[in-house]
Amino acid sequence: MSREDDTIVPGERIGPFRIGATESEILAQLGGGSVHREQREDTQVVHWADFSFWFDGGQLTQVGAHGSFGGKALGGIGIGSTLADLSREGNLGLDLEDGVVLLEDIEGICFDVGEGLPELSRMFLGEISEKGDEQGFELDANWSITWIGVFDPQRVADAEEAELEA
Repeated sequence: MSREDDTIVPGERIGPFRIGATESEILAQLGGGSVHREQREDTQVVHWADFSFWFDGGQLTQVGAHGSFGGKALGGIGIGSTLADLSREGNLGLDLEDGVVLLEDIEGICFDVGEGLPELSRMFLGEISEKGDEQGFELDANWSITWIGVFDPQRVADAEEAELEA
């Protein structure tokens, strides 16, 4: 993958890997190397090099980049940027269920900070069960982004709406 192909566009793509592409289209773009598959309920997750691809019904619904991927999003945010860097792009939010950081005003992109956020999620969820809705934690501005995910925000909104109706 060439350097001009590594742009991260929230809700749309990471590099040449576009949300909505078919699994066969994505696999045709991979430049060799081993592919590892994992089944998560109805979702097929394919891991290749510094990428992970989530397929539902044969279509790409999320793509994630990690490791040495050098692509950038927004104002130059990439793997290795800190939460302080990310906070300059907007207000940070948390999705504790998925263990990711979100930008509240930019849909279709999420971030992981490795061991810090999952640990925080476990602690916070424990606090909720013990203390009700009381919130008393802070994100560490120095935590480095280790993973960036792009997803279809409309699909997520539709799934949340269906869950509320059920």
